[in-house]
Amino acid sequence: RLPPSHVVIALNILSPSTTRVERDDGGKKNGTRDEKSIHLHLIPTPRTLEECGVPQLNKRWTDDCLETPLAVEKINPEVIRPASRRKVIHLHEDVWFAKREIVTSRLLARTGRIPRRIFARKTVSKRIDAATATVFLQEHHLWGATRAKYYYGLYYPVSRNDDDSDGGELVAVATFSSRRNVWRGGGSRDSNTSSSISRPFRSHELLRFCSRRDTAVVGGISKLCKKFISEARPDDIVTVIDRDWGDASGWHSLGFETVATMDPIVMAVNPNEPAVRRHLVGAGISSCPKLTTGGNKSDDGGGCDYNGGRMGLPIETLEKLDAARTVREALKDCLGIDGYFPVYDTGVDRLLKVVSQDPQMHQLSARELWKHSKPNYATKYYSPNAGISLLLEYAAAPLSTTLLSDTTDSPRTLDSSSKVDSLASSL
Repeated sequence: RLPPSHVVIALNILSPSTTRVERDDGGKKNGTRDEKSIHLHLIPTPRTLEECGVPQLNKRWTDDCLETPLAVEKINPEVIRPASRRKVIHLHEDVWFAKREIVTSRLLARTGRIPRRIFARKTVSKRIDAATATVFLQEHHLWGATRAKYYYGLYYPVSRNDDDSDGGELVAVATFSSRRNVWRGGGSRDSNTSSSISRPFRSHELLRFCSRRDTAVVGGISKLCKKFISEARPDDIVTVIDRDWGDASGWHSLGFETVATMDPIVMAVNPNEPAVRRHLVGAGISSCPKLTTGGNKSDDGGGCDYNGGRMGLPIETLEKLDAARTVREALKDCLGIDGYFPVYDTGVDRLLKVVSQDPQMHQLSARELWKHSKPNYATKYYSPNAGISLLLEYAAAPLSTTLLSDTTDSPRTLDSSSKVDSLASSL
C-alpha cells in the first residue's frame, strides 16, 4: 500500500505498430489493439516519517512486474503477475527538481514521443577525452559523470564535410572502467578447485551510457560497445541498471544477463532543499552543511566542496548518526531532528555479458560464471557509521508494512496480515 501522498498515473506508449483504441457504449473495441502503457509512480519529498513509505515497497512493485526468469525465482508464486502487467517508473520529487530536463526526455523516450531518432549506423564511433565526456554526461545523464578509463562517443554528421576524423554532433557517450582480472568458473589462483572453464577473465565495467537529451540513438550502445571491444579486447562487460526506471529487459536483447539485484539504498532529503539528495554511502561523497538558497546547490556557497559530485549529510548530522543504537533513533533523533527524511531507491540490477570469442568461455551461463567468481562485487552496502549501517540493514530487510508514527512510540501497522521483520519491530 502506498502512502496517501503518493500518486500513480498511466502513460500510454506510442509506436508505429500501436493503434489507438476507443470504446463504444457497449465496451467493444473500435480498433485493432490496445496501446501499451506504463505506470508512473510519483513520490513527493516526505515531510513526516509516515510519508516515507517502507524501504522495500518500490523494489517489490518492480519485482512483481518483471517478466524475466530471475523474477520468478525471487518472487513468491502468489504474487507473480501476468506478463501483460504494466511496468513502473518510480520518480522522486527531488530528482524531478534537480534533473527535470533529463527526466522529461527519458519519459518521452519511454512513451515513444522522443522528438528526434537517429540510427547508429549513420554515426561515427571514436575515442573522446575525459573532459568532453564529463561535460556531456553532466548535462545528459541522470547520474552525472564518474571517473573512467575509456571514453567513447558517437558523432552524427551535420554536413557532408564531416568525416571520421573531425566534425559532427556528439549524440551519445559511453565510459568504461580499467581492466579487472576476475577468476570465473569455480577456481582461483589460490584454489585447488578446477573446472573446464576455470580461468581469469579480462573484465571491464560499463560505467555510463546516455544519448543527448531529446534524442534517441537507435543501436547506439551496441555500436559503442563494439568499438570498445575491438580496442580493449575484454572477455566480459559488467554494468548496473537503475531499477527506478524499470527492469533490465531491454539490455537482455543486447546479450547482457541479469546476475544480481542489489537491495534498496537509503538516502536523505529535506523539504527545504527541493533539488538536493543527500547520499549516505558510496564514492565521491562530500559532507555539506544545510543550503541557504532554497536548495539550489549551484548557487549556494555554504562551505560545501562537492565539486559536482554527490552531496553528503552535514558533519553534525553524521556525528549524531554514529551515536545511534536503533533504527528509530537514527530516523527520529538524528535525521528527523535536523529536518531530513529517508528516501529509498528500487535497487540496481547487475548485468554481465560475455564477449570473448573463445567458445570455452560460453560453456556456462553468465549467472553461473558470476556465482563462481573471485574476486566478486560486494553483495550489500556497508558504512562504518553506526546509524547509517542500521538504516542500510533496515532498507535491505524483507518487505514490511510498518511505519513510524510521529505521535506514538509504537509502530503503526497498515496490514495486520504481514509479518513485521525484526528491524522494523525495533521502531
